Amino acid sequence: MVKCALFYKSPQNFLQKVLDISPECSNGAAVNQTPFGERIFARCLSAESIQVILELAREEELVLEAFVEGIPYAWESYLQNPEEYGCPSWSVPYVMRTRRPCKDMEEFLRIHAGELDSVDLICKSQEQRRRYQAILKERTEELYMTTSVPHLLELSAAGGGKGSGLAWLCGHLKISREQTAACGNGDNDADMLLYARIGGAVQNATEVCRQAADVLLPSNEEDGAAVFLERLIDENER
Repeated sequence: MVKCALFYKSPQNFLQKVLDISPECSNGAAVNQTPFGERIFARCLSAESIQVILELAREEELVLEAFVEGIPYAWESYLQNPEEYGCPSWSVPYVMRTRRPCKDMEEFLRIHAGELDSVDLICKSQEQRRRYQAILKERTEELYMTTSVPHLLELSAAGGGKGSGLAWLCGHLKISREQTAACGNGDNDADMLLYARIGGAVQNATEVCRQAADVLLPSNEEDGAAVFLERLIDENER
């Protein structure tokens, strides 16, 4: 089994042609079974942790994103000009393509309490992100915190992470970790790479991700994930 750190819907058609894959969503908060996206596992945020997040958001006037069943929602005002809130220009097309607008995110979180895979805090700097992480760590033990890109602090339920999601999936499929491989590029992929028998990081991955990897791959611009898959398939056919 192979896990790739890619947006859930983007690799689905390709992966179905070569492997039987059950993609993880929202940093291991859920597992969906291909080909129809049926949810077979979910670890949602608790009401207490949502309240802690909302309190910090009010204090700091933060912009939030929220994921429900793998679908991302964001403040309508944020989507009108993401760069104004800290989103880097290279990420804007992706944000605009994937996020669904929400007029009142606080009300949205309350309505969907018990269904939230994860919540992202939009940060204007890495220093700001680290400060918010420290505050949340002091206020609750019910959050798993990580980051995939510099401007996001990504929050899911305690015990979360792609590594724990992969561990759950191994148990569900009755396979050992020795039968797994993982590929990633961000800090949020590191625990998954450490769990898998072999973990690959693309050349342009973060330092945290690279340190967790067994092999370094070409960059994503050079199809590093595809190179990884080809190597594994060739190795399996020998």
